[in-house]
Amino acid sequence: MAEGAVDRRTRESINAFHVMVKPTGALCNLDCAYCFYLHKQELINSRNVISDEVLERFIYEYINSQTVPEIVFTWQGGEPTLLGIDFFKKVVDY
Repeated sequence: MAEGAVDRRTRESINAFHVMVKPTGALCNLDCAYCFYLHKQELINSRNVISDEVLERFIYEYINSQTVPEIVFTWQGGEPTLLGIDFFKKVVDY
């Protein structure tokens, strides 16, 4: 890759804003020793997942706040399909 392209990507990366979202709330089907959400489902309503309205607003606001050409979404919270494939279809549709 040309040096100019590396410099441009580095500048864009510095300006990027990265957010990790846990749309499943406390719900998780894994038991990772390092998880900061461990056993939170006992304290929090485990069915409290991100609503369609909040999801759509989050995606809209996140995309519009970016100043770089590449936008990345990071989802956290157990198996990626824990919310079902329809969740990810909605993400793409929004």
